[in-house]
Amino acid sequence: MLSFLKNRFIDFFLIFGGILLIQAFSMKEGQVLNAHELKMIALCAVCSDLPSFILYNIENAGKWNMRIRMVLHFVVLEIVVIIFAFWADFVSNWKGVAGIAITVVIIYVLVALTTWTESCREARRINKQIQNRKKADNQLSENNLIVEVRENKKK
Repeated sequence: MLSFLKNRFIDFFLIFGGILLIQAFSMKEGQVLNAHELKMIALCAVCSDLPSFILYNIENAGKWNMRIRMVLHFVVLEIVVIIFAFWADFVSNWKGVAGIAITVVIIYVLVALTTWTESCREARRINKQIQNRKKADNQLSENNLIVEVRENKKK
């Protein structure tokens, strides 16, 4: 649980920083963020991170359970972000909602691809370690067998 909360804390700052960067690049020269806008961005980051609790303890879930949780997480995240965008007056029409929904889809896909790539890389690394260990064990077994044969010949 502590590791999960630590990851949520890190994710909060990543989301918060990402929104701030997007805001900074989309602002006109001389425009500044006020305290209310910063609080809204921080609240948005918290609201965007809360659906991650759906994925808590996913390591023990089966394949289908994990997929259902991922879909549920995505749907809840979309709904939370859209509701928050309306509530915070970031959008006021369906065109803005569509833009936010598409942005969330793109970010979700990119994060999923990154996670999948990292998981594949980790799996390859672990498999290579297992193969090296098996080779070392086989070589050790062969060496022990040779020693036993030599000892038996001496007797």
